[in-house]
Amino acid sequence: MYLSPGDIDKARQLKLIYFADRRISDGRKALVSARFSYFTKNYEEAKNKVIEAIHLSGAEPLDAINMLGRCLLRLGDEINALKCFEKAQSISPQNIKRLCDIAEIHLTTGKERAAVDTIGKAEKMDAKNADVLLTGVKIAASTNNIQLARKLIEQVGSKMEFVTYMNNRAIALTKAGKTEEGFALYRRALETLPPSDNNLRSILTYNLGLAHVRTNDLSSAKSVLEESIRLGSLLVLKRAQSLISKVQHAMARANS
Repeated sequence: MYLSPGDIDKARQLKLIYFADRRISDGRKALVSARFSYFTKNYEEAKNKVIEAIHLSGAEPLDAINMLGRCLLRLGDEINALKCFEKAQSISPQNIKRLCDIAEIHLTTGKERAAVDTIGKAEKMDAKNADVLLTGVKIAASTNNIQLARKLIEQVGSKMEFVTYMNNRAIALTKAGKTEEGFALYRRALETLPPSDNNLRSILTYNLGLAHVRTNDLSSAKSVLEESIRLGSLLVLKRAQSLISKVQHAMARANS
């Protein structure tokens, strides 16, 4: 069963037909349930359904191992997700998307050399593949290879995916007490984006300003938020204007 946004109702109908077919094993049905739960963002339920599918089948089918890895990744269990992906990759070593997932996990868990080596393997298979390009720019920017990141970002289909990834990683780092590392990611992302891309640069600077507010650096927050407003993305403009007003009031109270 293939699911994508907007197909949920149709998929639900197909699922009922699929489950009514007695020729299909319980293990396959459990795996379909897992996929449905995954694409409706019920990741814990999806994980349990995959495990059930593996138990019912008495084996570890490749698609079940892969799905379990995706569930674990969504649940924040990168270590066990990596084990699943590496096992699946040993069975089917030519899967480019999974190599990209493995590279990204290495990056998230601080294994930058392994991330670079893994994406290198994917690039040898297909350097123009959309997943390879996107993962490549994430790794290049995160490891401060800005020259390469700028080259790759021009070939990426959705720069917003890059911005979302860098923002989420920066937030995770600051929440973990790695504030300077988080700020460094924001700076590297901004250095990577084309200077003319005001929309995405505005979104990033807004989130950087928000990060400064969270660390109580109001002066830096004000400066960054002013830049976000100047760049003028309609996606964050009202929020940036509201936030800078609060920052200015807080600074005025502190100085009174």
